[in-house]
Amino acid sequence: MKSITLFSVIKKKRLLFLILVTSFFNSSYALANTIVFQCTTKNNKQLLVTLNKNLISYKFGRNLSNPEMALTTKQVTYMPWTGVSSMVNNSLEIQNGNIKYTVFSSYQRDPNNLNSQSGIVVSKGDQELATVYCKESSKGYVNNLDDSGLLSQFKKD
Repeated sequence: MKSITLFSVIKKKRLLFLILVTSFFNSSYALANTIVFQCTTKNNKQLLVTLNKNLISYKFGRNLSNPEMALTTKQVTYMPWTGVSSMVNNSLEIQNGNIKYTVFSSYQRDPNNLNSQSGIVVSKGDQELATVYCKESSKGYVNNLDDSGLLSQFKKD
């Protein structure tokens, strides 16, 4: 009887250890990946762009656990608003071979004109292949394209 009790104590300690290790790695992953942009598109697909140190990850699809498109790259160009017009435009170009994914956000600085748009433009060379717009009022919408400090390492000179 005593050996069963000792066995169950060892089993519980192992389980506790595994839970702690898993929690640590999950929290490290969460801290290491900063959401740059996230939205649900008008055709109900998910778009997620994250930053992990000097790498940008891009995922797109109905289910981000098994996305239609996923890539991680350093080939990124950040183009923040220049401060010249009342229309604030920010974009992040993510290069994948000869295909470019441009995540964009634009809005009026005028509080009486709250027009805004965000989404993704997919292009090959100078040819636009698709533009997909976000539902900005959707749950989980995150837009950090305004945060030039977050993306400064990718800024186009």
